[in-house]
Amino acid sequence: MEIKLSSLIFRLNPMLTVKTISLLLFIFTVSFAAACSNPPTATQYSVEKYEGKWFEVAKYQTVGGAYFEKNCTCTEINIKKLDTNNVNAYQGCVKNGNKVMVNATLVPTSTPGQYTEKIGLNSVGYWVLYLDEQNAVTYDCNSIAGITNYCIHILSKNPHENL
Repeated sequence: MEIKLSSLIFRLNPMLTVKTISLLLFIFTVSFAAACSNPPTATQYSVEKYEGKWFEVAKYQTVGGAYFEKNCTCTEINIKKLDTNNVNAYQGCVKNGNKVMVNATLVPTSTPGQYTEKIGLNSVGYWVLYLDEQNAVTYDCNSIAGITNYCIHILSKNPHENL
């Protein structure tokens, strides 16, 4: 079964159906929001469970959302706990045939799975919405001068995951 959402096509497999439908409902809700949503984070989130190398298998983004990743392919993120207060998010992709890398710091908030992502002088809200041993869904968002930009990433430990 295929569900078309703008230019993004999800191919639903039985194991991801509930997760994907929930994500689509979240995207629909966020699309009409005037400011960043504050969604619930993954149940039983732990940074230890989130650590490691993840591959982006799908994403939905607004024009200004996740600008670093615009026109990227082969996007990956490596999550590593630095200390009790910070997590490193080393992100890379292929853009115009060249490998592009960005090093971000995830500063935790009081809610497990919710961070402020800092890349240089920029910062955005960052939520881990779903997490299991093989899959994750993240949402990053920033509102400036009444303009809200966000990106929803579907990640897998398997670079060849099909949705």
